[in-house]
Amino acid sequence: MKLKSVAIAIAIVALSIASSGRAACIYGELANFDVHNFTNQPIDDFMLTLRGITCDDIEGYFFPEMYDSIKCWEDANGTNIKWYFQPVEPCTWIHFGVELRLGVPAPVVVYAALTFDCNPVAVIPFPWQGWEGTVECPIIDIIPGNETIPPEGVVVWRQAAFSPVEIPLDNLTVDDPMIQGLDWFYFDEVGQVLYPDGELQLEMQTTGDPAAVVMYRVEGFDGTQYLVFLSEALINYGPSATESSTWGRIKALYR
Repeated sequence: MKLKSVAIAIAIVALSIASSGRAACIYGELANFDVHNFTNQPIDDFMLTLRGITCDDIEGYFFPEMYDSIKCWEDANGTNIKWYFQPVEPCTWIHFGVELRLGVPAPVVVYAALTFDCNPVAVIPFPWQGWEGTVECPIIDIIPGNETIPPEGVVVWRQAAFSPVEIPLDNLTVDDPMIQGLDWFYFDEVGQVLYPDGELQLEMQTTGDPAAVVMYRVEGFDGTQYLVFLSEALINYGPSATESSTWGRIKALYR
């Protein structure tokens, strides 16, 4: 199926616990994102297929009252989640989210699609990410490729900013004043190509601020924008590994 244009805003709060001298561990996950109906027809359901978790690993769904129903089932493809809702016209946004129980590793998204009457309308290239923290390199953000990404790959543009305060989950959207007011800078002069079997890694040194935010813009090679998503890490500053610098620990829990 030919991929079409899509814009998605994803807000993921990434929080983990680090002990001195060890890499941080990540516990649980909540994805908070908006999907745009970029097709030329109504849609009435949205489907994600994940690997690495089961339906029992899911504690809840963000804003479930917005939908007629949400179903989860497992088959040979993985763990499938489908949201059903009243028909949404083109150029309209719909909100979704999945909350995993404590201790569950981040899943891999292998399929994401807008559907109508359970028939796929458009497949969405959907990168997933995970945070790590170490003493010498405080923040490492990793985006793995997966089966939703077309064989020719996608282009990922990365921006980052540090915040003097924690940004609440509900404010982690690209048009929120708290996000717009941050001093953003690009990590890459050119976009980085992510292939289905590839991986992108981003390393950030901390500045003393308690929160770091990363924005990802994912495009096709023709300039088509597929998605935009945000991630936030809260940083707990600890003693320096050397006397001349400090290092940050990513701390706490996915919300």
